[in-house]
Amino acid sequence: MAQTWIERAKSRMQELGISQQTLAESLGSTRGAVGHYLSGRRNPNLKQIHHITEILMVSPAWLLYGQGAMEIQDSRAEYSPNQTGEYVVPVTGTTGSGPGNVIGGQSGLVLRLNKCYALSISGTDYSPRMYEGELILIDPDLDPVPGDEVIIKSDNIVELYTVINIRGQKITVNSLHKQPERKVFNISDIQYIHCIVAIVRDNIIQRTPD
Repeated sequence: MAQTWIERAKSRMQELGISQQTLAESLGSTRGAVGHYLSGRRNPNLKQIHHITEILMVSPAWLLYGQGAMEIQDSRAEYSPNQTGEYVVPVTGTTGSGPGNVIGGQSGLVLRLNKCYALSISGTDYSPRMYEGELILIDPDLDPVPGDEVIIKSDNIVELYTVINIRGQKITVNSLHKQPERKVFNISDIQYIHCIVAIVRDNIIQRTPD
């Protein structure tokens, strides 16, 4: 008898040592809701299924239908710095077409790793946008504009936000917590504000040997 997606999920959870509580926290859900999913009393929506496959590091086709390879292949790449010490990540396609040739005349996404720094996400306050253990790559030299995700330190409190608008000496932001809160800062009260340029879900950018 063929396994169900629930049986495959439970088997993978056991293999990775992931409890229902851990899965619930990673999904930004309750343990009760996850219990309903894994007992078949309630069906997760497509977005939740997608998050489950990410957490369990399996392909959606395998989880849902038992087809294809189970694990998502880790496609690591090594990049060498250019003459100015910047790393260039090639743009080779779209989410619609998949990887292919360089598109739209774009030569790549430049990451100024010599100036950037990374911070590790702790706790589950930012899930499902960011999960514990993931890294956020931050460029302190970029000037934030509306729509940017930023890290702000004010009154010795560090928090992650999305910039809503900047008018005069005031900046309006939404926190990136599970329960967003809008705040208005006086720029003079901010100790620093740095732009988040990427979420690193695995160590896919590696320095090449000198």
